[in-house]
Amino acid sequence: MQKTIEIFRESRKRHDMNIILLLIVLMLSIVSGSVFSQTVYTTKTGTKYHKGNCRYLSKGAYEISLPDAISQGYTPCSVCKPNSQANSTTVSPSPKTYTPSGNSLQSVRCSATTKAGSQCSRMTKSPNRKCWQHGGD
Repeated sequence: MQKTIEIFRESRKRHDMNIILLLIVLMLSIVSGSVFSQTVYTTKTGTKYHKGNCRYLSKGAYEISLPDAISQGYTPCSVCKPNSQANSTTVSPSPKTYTPSGNSLQSVRCSATTKAGSQCSRMTKSPNRKCWQHGGD
């Protein structure tokens, strides 16, 4: 009877270790999946990659993964300062990707209010009527 109890305890320990190992492998695969799928954006003729909300993407944005952008020679934008390392797990919010389709949107004055309380004087083509500084798309 004593021997049976010892065998059961050893079996239980191996089972617990297998579960712990499985959880570790699962966590690592989730983290590595989010790292390599980080999306940045480029323009048609530019040499920089950008966060999704960068003002330089107003004419059109093209999705690309961060490792691909780096391998193709793109460098980080100095305005929006996207992550420049493929091992970062922070993913910036991504906009709706669009391509320029002529001049379908008219420029309008930004609808935001400045710190001084007056209406912003910048012009925007953003659908939410906000300029780049006030969170335009």
